[in-house]
Amino acid sequence: MYIKKIELSVLLALIFTITLSCLDFEFTSNNIRKSVFRLHILANSDSEYDQNLKIKVRNRLLKDGFELFENSENLSQTILIANNNLKKFEKSAKDELLKNGCSQNVSAKVEKTDFTVRTYGNTSLPAGQYYALQIKIGKAKGHNWWCVMYPSLCLPASTQKIDDVLDKNDAEIVKNKDKYIVKFKVCEWFEDIKSLFS
Repeated sequence: MYIKKIELSVLLALIFTITLSCLDFEFTSNNIRKSVFRLHILANSDSEYDQNLKIKVRNRLLKDGFELFENSENLSQTILIANNNLKKFEKSAKDELLKNGCSQNVSAKVEKTDFTVRTYGNTSLPAGQYYALQIKIGKAKGHNWWCVMYPSLCLPASTQKIDDVLDKNDAEIVKNKDKYIVKFKVCEWFEDIKSLFS
């Protein structure tokens, strides 16, 4: 009986430790989500034609968007810039589609969007809800494309770095995916469960 109590105590201590570790990681992940603004483009369909159009729209929006966001100093300012330029993004995307013989509708809006764990080059972002400039082309039923507009990780030439926006601990998580892969998965499960209740 005494051994069972010890085993139960060790098991409870282990569960408590894992829970605290996950909560700490979730808190840090939440800080990352509150510091990053994403670009999210949804293609009309998965056809090769629509996917190619999505890439052309992406290239145009990155060019136009980079100019708008290059002096942004924080997430709030970035969201404000995006909201103030939604018509410009729609016009750029529609213009690019028309140049390529396509007349599909385009909508642009800023919203909180659910993302799974995503990797961009050496950078991985935990799952969860991020503010994003969401561009929907046509029916928006095709595979999407995303990147980070703030800090600007979409363009390699950007002078802005993730270290400029995140503190040292947050930047460590974003830059060292392999070290945190299990926690990323747990965080993703946690976000899935959270979204069921929201």
